[in-house]
Amino acid sequence: YEKGIFPTITIVESHPVQNDKITRRSCCGCIPEQFGVLAILSMYLLFGLLGSLASFMTLAFVDVTSDKIYLSIAGCLYTFLTISSIFGIHAVNKEKAVMMYRLSIAFWVFTVFTLIYSATLFILNILFKPSLVEVCEKSKPESVDVYDCDRHIDVYLAREGLSLFISEVVL
Repeated sequence: YEKGIFPTITIVESHPVQNDKITRRSCCGCIPEQFGVLAILSMYLLFGLLGSLASFMTLAFVDVTSDKIYLSIAGCLYTFLTISSIFGIHAVNKEKAVMMYRLSIAFWVFTVFTLIYSATLFILNILFKPSLVEVCEKSKPESVDVYDCDRHIDVYLAREGLSLFISEVVL
C-alpha cells in the first residue's frame, strides 16, 4: 500500500454542538421528549381504561361461558395496560430511568400476551365456525329471506384476520 493511493475522508462537524439539554432531548426538534412520552402514555392510559371498562361491563350482558372467559382475559390485559401507563407517567414525572426500563418490559409483556390472546381467539373462531354459522342462522330476522350466514361469518373471519395481522405488525 502506497501512501496517497486511497482517498482520505475528513468528517467535520458542520453544526455547533448544542449543550442545551432541552434542545438535545426532543422529538423532531420541536416537541420535548418528556412531553411526547407523557402524551403517548396518556393515550395508552385512556385506551386501557376504556378497554377494561368495556370488557368488564359487557360481562353483565353475556350468558355464554366462553364469551365471559374471553372478556375477562381482555379486561385483565387492558387493566394491566392501564396500571403500566400509570406507573409510566409516574416514572416520567420522576425522571427515573430504571422505572422507564421496567415500563418497557411491561409493554413488551403486554404486547406478547395480546398477540397470543388475539391469535388464539382467531384460531378458535376458525375452528368453531360451524357453531358461529348456527348462532347466526338462529338469530337471523324472520323478515329477511336472503341472508347467507356462512358468507357473513367468512367476511367476519377475514376482517378479524386482517385486523390481527395489521395490529400485530404495527406493534
